[in-house]
Amino acid sequence: MIARGILLVALLAGLVADRPAMPASPRPNLLPDGGLEGFGPDGLPQGFARYVYGAAPVIAPDTAIVHEGRRCLRISAAEPSDTAVSQDLMLTPGAVLRFSGWVRTEHLVPESRSWTHGTFQIQDSQGRPIARLKNHRGNTEWTLETVLFRVPADGKVRVACFFVGFGKGTGTAWFDDLRLEEAAPPDAVVVSERPLGRDPISPLLVGNFMELLSDLVPSMWAEQLDCTSFEFLRTAEERALRQSRFSFDPAWDPRDRLWRTLGGQGAEFVLDDVRPFNGAVSQRIRLAAGGREAGIAQDGIAVRQGESYRFVGHFRQEGLAGPVHLELRDAERLIAQAAVPSIGNDWARYEATLRPATTCTRAAFVVRVATPGTLWVDRVSLMPEKNVAGWRTDVVEAVRAMRPGIIRWGGSIIEGYSWRDGVGPWEKRVPFPNRYWGRIDPNFVGIDEFVAFCRAVDAEPLVCVRWTGLWPVQRTQ
Repeated sequence: MIARGILLVALLAGLVADRPAMPASPRPNLLPDGGLEGFGPDGLPQGFARYVYGAAPVIAPDTAIVHEGRRCLRISAAEPSDTAVSQDLMLTPGAVLRFSGWVRTEHLVPESRSWTHGTFQIQDSQGRPIARLKNHRGNTEWTLETVLFRVPADGKVRVACFFVGFGKGTGTAWFDDLRLEEAAPPDAVVVSERPLGRDPISPLLVGNFMELLSDLVPSMWAEQLDCTSFEFLRTAEERALRQSRFSFDPAWDPRDRLWRTLGGQGAEFVLDDVRPFNGAVSQRIRLAAGGREAGIAQDGIAVRQGESYRFVGHFRQEGLAGPVHLELRDAERLIAQAAVPSIGNDWARYEATLRPATTCTRAAFVVRVATPGTLWVDRVSLMPEKNVAGWRTDVVEAVRAMRPGIIRWGGSIIEGYSWRDGVGPWEKRVPFPNRYWGRIDPNFVGIDEFVAFCRAVDAEPLVCVRWTGLWPVQRTQ
C-alpha cells in the first residue's frame, strides 16, 4: 500500500513538472480605454483632446475597419490639415514604460516639411517629444509600433495620435489598441565584444565640445586676468551682460574679477576713450605731485611657488618720470615684483616675468606708479610660462586622456560670433559682448587657438558656422 502511494505521488509530480508554464499575466494598461471603445459626443475617445491647425478634419469612431474590439479612431481630411489627438497622464516619475499602438493609413499625403504623420508621439507636458515612432504615409495595413521611454521628473506625459503634424496633409489614418505599461526587466543583460559589422567604428562618432559660454573656455585657457582690455565696464547695462540672460546663479554663472583702484590723495582714475590701444577705452592712471602712489589691482589670482608668470601689457605715458611697478601680493605681503623702467609716449608692448616666492590661491596682481605723471594701460595679460599654446597644461592632459575623436567648436554663440574677429594677434582682438551666454568675452581664443588645442589632444576639429545673416562661402551670381 505504501509503495502504491509513493508511485502515485511520483506520477503526480511528473505531471506537474511536464505541465507547460502558464503565461505571465499581462501588465495593466495605464491608458484608460486604450482600446478606444468609448467615444464622447464630440467624436473623440474618452479623455482625449484635439489639436487642429488648417482645415478641420473628420474625427470619429470607425466600426468597419478595426484592429481589435468594436471600434477604433479614424481621422480624415480632404483639405490640408495638421491634426493630433492626445491624452495627458500623470505617471510615476522616472519609471520606464513601454508604449504600443496600431496604425493604418489610406491615401495619406503629408507636406514635404512634415516630419510627423500617421504615427504616435510621447511628449512632455510642454508638447516636446520624449519618444517618436515610425511615420506612415500612403496606403498601409495595420502596423504595430512600440517604444520604450522614461517618464520625466514631473511625471507628466502626453500620448498623441498624429494624423499629420508640423506640416499639413490629406488622407485618412486609423488608430487602435493603444497600450501603456511598465516595461518588464530583461531576464539577463549580455555584453559582448563581438563586432556587429565588418567595418570599424569611426572614432569621430565620440567626442567633446567647447563653446564661448560662461566660464567654460576661460577656465581652460591659461590666462590669469579678467577685464584685460577695460571694455564694457562703464554702464549698469553693460555690466548686466555679465549675468546670464536666463537666470543668474552666483554659484555657477561668470563672476568676472574687476579691477579696483589703489592710492589716496592725488590719485585719479578714468576709463579714457581718447587714443585707446584696444577697443573703445583704456585705463588712465594719474598721480599728482605730492601723491604717494596710484594703481589698479585685480584679486583672485592663483599662483604657485617655483613657476614663472609672463606679463604682457601695453602702456603709454605723459610726464611720468619713474618706472611702472608690477606686483603679486598675498594680502599686504609682497610675493613677486618686477618693474618696467622706461615707458614711451606712444603705445608700445612691454613684458616682464614674475616669480612668486610662495603659493597663493587668492593673490592680487598690481600695476602701479609711485612718481607723478600719467600712465595709460590697455590690453594686458598674465599667463604661466608653462602652458600648451596658451592652454592650461592640466586641462590638455585631462582631455587627451579622455581620447576624444572629435571636438566641436561653437553652439548658440555662433549666432553672434564672427570668426574674423578671433584671428590675428590677440593684442589687437577686441573683446565682444556674448549676448547669448551673458558675459564679455575677452577674445583670446579663436579658431586658431581652438585648432591648436585639438592638435594638442590628438582630436579632429569640428567648426560650427551660422547661416543667419552670413554665408560660409561667398556666393556668386
